[in-house]
This record gives sequence, structure tokens and C-alpha cells, in this order.
Amino acid sequence: MNRDELLKRYAAGERDFSGVDLSGANLYGIDLTNANLSRANISHANLGDANLQSTNLHQVDLSRADLSYANLSDANLSDANLYLAQLDGAELSNTNLSRANLQGASEINGGSNVNLSDADLRHATLADGELINSNLSGANLSRIDLSHNYYFQLTNVNLSSANLQYADLRGIDWRNVDLTNADLSYANLIGTLLVGANLSGTILKNTLYTDPDLPIDIEQLSQAYFIAPGVNLSSANLSNVCLEYSDLSGADLSYANLSDTNLEYANLIGANLTGANLNSARLYCARLRSANLTGADLRNTGLGCADLISANLSGAELTGTSLFYTLYSSKTIFPPEIDLTNATYIGAGADLSNSKHSLMGLDLQDFDLSSINLRGRNLNNANLIGANLSNANLKKTSLKNANLQQANLSYANLEQADLKDTKLEGAIFYNTIMPDGSIKHDNL
Repeated sequence: MNRDELLKRYAAGERDFSGVDLSGANLYGIDLTNANLSRANISHANLGDANLQSTNLHQVDLSRADLSYANLSDANLSDANLYLAQLDGAELSNTNLSRANLQGASEINGGSNVNLSDADLRHATLADGELINSNLSGANLSRIDLSHNYYFQLTNVNLSSANLQYADLRGIDWRNVDLTNADLSYANLIGTLLVGANLSGTILKNTLYTDPDLPIDIEQLSQAYFIAPGVNLSSANLSNVCLEYSDLSGADLSYANLSDTNLEYANLIGANLTGANLNSARLYCARLRSANLTGADLRNTGLGCADLISANLSGAELTGTSLFYTLYSSKTIFPPEIDLTNATYIGAGADLSNSKHSLMGLDLQDFDLSSINLRGRNLNNANLIGANLSNANLKKTSLKNANLQQANLSYANLEQADLKDTKLEGAIFYNTIMPDGSIKHDNL
């Protein structure tokens, strides 16, 4: 059947089109309100802006169909096949999607009273919006990624007995959500609010969470991993998870399995990573200052732009490890014969004028930076309290909002440097070239 025949029969009052073949048809903007299209083949069809309100689409094949901005409110899509369908902007209020196959469906919009019970939502993507008073009980949401849905909200949603294994649910507000008997094994709940959620019988095996307000008497939490500064995660299995931007400073991660884990921008200052498995982990811009990496497996690890100042890597395996622009100091302990050609040394006499490593906000308190070349670099918001910057080249350096209290600036060159809102109380000036080219001898 083609579009013209369908419209002609619909206009004549016919509503039963069950089992018809409309695959690949252009049905853009069509109005089929209250029609019966159950068991029809509408795969690959264009149904953008279509009005399918109160339409019976039970067991219909809509795989790879375009339903963008279609009105599906009050429609029956139970047992429908929506594999890889486009649903961005579609209206789903009071829609019945129970047992529907939504694998890989894109931009599923929010709505109220949506029935997604027992639906298959594996690898589906949800648009920013809100699901209100909706039923997802028994739904398969394993490996779904909601971490980028910054404005997605769940209000009075039933997720009881849902499968959320390996789901990335970072930053989602789960308060007042029913998670009774749901399976959240290996799910990532970092930054997720859970207080008020019903966690009765919820499976939390190897689940990552950061909500400090969860009641400690929740028995299942003993199987989960609390991600926070100073926690004990010794020998934990954290392989192939996302911990980017996480704060694990001072944590005990000795002998933990962190292989293939994303630790980009993570705060691991002072962490104990003795014997940890970090094979193929991503540590770009990670803060590993003073971390203990003795005997760690860092093979094929990306440490580009990471901060390894004062870190201990003795006995670590670094075969295939990228050290491009990795920051290290004289107190960093590396295995013998390590190639530091592409790494960045920071300390007395270092030349960082052309370094690619960001120095903004860097903590260099009490560091010996004598005779360092920082010409033209951006050190805004840096902590340089008590630092030895004698003979330093700071020409054209931006030091806005930096703290140089008690810093030694003897013989330093600050010509054309930006000192807006820079803290200089107690700093030592002797034969110091100031931004205006004058020579300063006395302390402020």
C-alpha cells in the first residue's frame, strides 16, 4: 500500500489497516488518528510530524523509521519493533510501549504516564526532558548511557525489577524513584542523588556511587564502591569504568584493577596505587602528585599532561606508556632508563616557555623555581606561596589572581607581566624588573 491509497481509504472512514506493508513509505505529516495499524510493516518509513494519537500500533515494525516530532500520545505500541528508530521530539504522553524493542532508538523524548514496562531500551538514547509518573518496571536498560543528559529528570518513575546493569547514570537525580529489586550491578552512579529512592532489594554489586547521604544500614551498599577522597578500595575491581574528574585523593587503590579505566582529570593526589593494574588506562591530565605507584602496571597507559610531581613510580611497568607533556619534578621517582624526552620537567632552571602543559591554577607552593623560564605563560590562579622565583623569567607572564605571598622574586624579570589581583604580600623584591620596566628593591 502507498501513501495515496492509505489516505484515500482513511478519508472514506476506514480505520483498520492491520498487517499492511508501508515499509519505506513517505508518510511525513500524515494524520492517522485512531487508526489500527497493528502488525503492520512500517520499517524505514518517514513518519516525521505524523499524528498517530490513539493509534493502535501493537506489534508493528517501525525499525529504522523516522518518528521525529510525531504525536504518539495515547498510542498503543506494545510489542512494537522500534529498533534504531528516530524519536527525537516525539510526544509520548500516555503511550503504551510495554515490551517494545527500542534497542538503539535515538533521542527518546520525555512524557507523562508513559508505559515502558518490560521494554528493551538497550543502547537507546534519551533526549533531555522529563519522564513523569511513568512505568519502566522490568525494562531492560542495561548499558544505557544517560551521563550526557544533563537536563533529564525522572519524577515518580517506577523502575522496579528493571535491568540497569553496566548503565552509565552519572549525574541523574534518582530521588523518589522506585528501584525495588532493580539490578544496578556495575552501574555508574557517580554524582547521582539517591536519597529518597526505594532501594529495597536493589542489586548493587560493584556499583559506583558518591552520594554521602545514603543510609549506612542499606545492606547492599557493602557490595558497592563508594568513590570519595581517602576511601579504601584496595584490590577493588574497577576495570573499564568511567572515573573521569573523580576525587580519589588519598584513597587506597593498592592492587586495584583499573585496567582500561577512564581516569582523565581525576584527582589522585597522594593516592596509594601500589601494585595497581592500570594497563591501558586513560590518565590524561590526571593529578597524581605524591601518589605511590610503586610496582604499578602502567603499560600502554595514556599519561599525557598528567601531574607526576613527587610521585613514586619505582618498579612500575611503563612499556608503551605515553608521557607527552607529563609534568614531573626532581622528587619524582621513575624506573631506571625511562625515556623522559617528551615529558615536562618543572623545577629550578626549567624552560617552560614553549611547553604545552597547562599551568593555570597549578599548586607550586614552596617550590624551587629559581632561574625558571616561564616567559609568556599563563599562571592565572596558580599557588606560588613561598616559591623561589629568583632569577626567573616571567616576562609577559599572566599571573592574574595568582598567589605569590612570601615568594622570592629577587632578580626576577616581570616586565610586561599581568599582575592583576595578584597577591604579593610578603614577597621578596631585590633587583626585580617590574611590569613597567622599573627596578624594585624593597618588599611590599
